[in-house]
Amino acid sequence: MRLKICIIGASGFYGKPIYNELCKRNDVVGTSHAGFPGKGFGKLDITDRAEVESFFRAHKPDIAINLAAITDVDLCERERELCLAVNSTGARNVALACGLVGAKLCHFSTDFVFDGAKGDYSESDAANPINNYGKAKLEAEKAVQGQSGSAIIRTSTPYGGIAGAKKFVNQAIGRLSAGLEVFAFSDFTRSPTLVEEVAENFPIILKKDFSGIINLAGSSQLSMYDAALEIASVFGFDDSMVRGSTGAQAGFCARRPPNTGLDVSLARGMGICMSTFTKGLERLRSQGLHRVRG
Repeated sequence: MRLKICIIGASGFYGKPIYNELCKRNDVVGTSHAGFPGKGFGKLDITDRAEVESFFRAHKPDIAINLAAITDVDLCERERELCLAVNSTGARNVALACGLVGAKLCHFSTDFVFDGAKGDYSESDAANPINNYGKAKLEAEKAVQGQSGSAIIRTSTPYGGIAGAKKFVNQAIGRLSAGLEVFAFSDFTRSPTLVEEVAENFPIILKKDFSGIINLAGSSQLSMYDAALEIASVFGFDDSMVRGSTGAQAGFCARRPPNTGLDVSLARGMGICMSTFTKGLERLRSQGLHRVRG
C-alpha cells in the first residue's frame, strides 16, 4: 500500500536520500525552509505553528518525517534562541500537527543528547547534553514522545551523499585527494554514518511501525583521527597528511561530548544492517566520490 508521507527538511543531508528512497513506493511531499519548487519541495517554516498546522491539514499525511534542524553546533551556542526556535519549538509544532491529523511522526535526533562520558550509548541510556544544540534536541525528543506511536531516530556524524559536502568525512576525502593536510581530533569518538544506508534502511522502520527510540548509525565507533587514517588507507592517500589534534586546540565556541559512539544492537535485531566505516568508505570509493575535490 502506498503511503502518503511528508518529509520536513527534505533538502538536507539526510533528507535528499530519504526523499529519493521513499518516493519509489509512496506518495511523498517534501518541504524545506527556503523551498525548492523546481525539485518539488514546498516552503515550510516549522517555527510558525499556524503555518505547520495549515500544511498538515492540507496534506493529511499518514507519516511525517522531521529532519529539519540547525546542526551547526557553534552557531547554536552563539544563537541560543534561534537554536531553540528551530530545533525544539519547531519539532514540537510538527509533533502537535501530527496529533491533529493522526499522522505517525518519525523524528531525527542526534548523539549529542549525550555528555560523551562513556560512549557505546544504547537507546535506554540517560541523556545529558552539554551544549545548546544537544539540549534543544533533547527537548524536541520529549515533545515527540508526547505523541503516541512516534519514533525517534538518533544518528551520528553523517557522510556520503554529495561529494564536497561540509561534513568531516567528505571534506577529509576532498583534502587528501588534493594532497592537503587533514587535522582530525584524537579525543572525539563517533559512529560515522553513511547517509545512503540510513535512507535504504529507513523503510524497515516504517514497515515494522516502530515506535520509541532507535539508534541508526554506522556500526564502527572510532576517533575522528582514526577515521581520517582509515580514509587514507581505503582511498590510497598519503597518511602522513593526517595530523592529530584535540578539541581544546580547535577553540570551539560550544563544548563537544568526547565519546558519543552509538550501540546499534536494536537496529541490527530488526534486520537493519549498517556498514562498518571501512565498508562505507569502500562503497564511496566505488562510486568515485574521491574524484571530486573538497
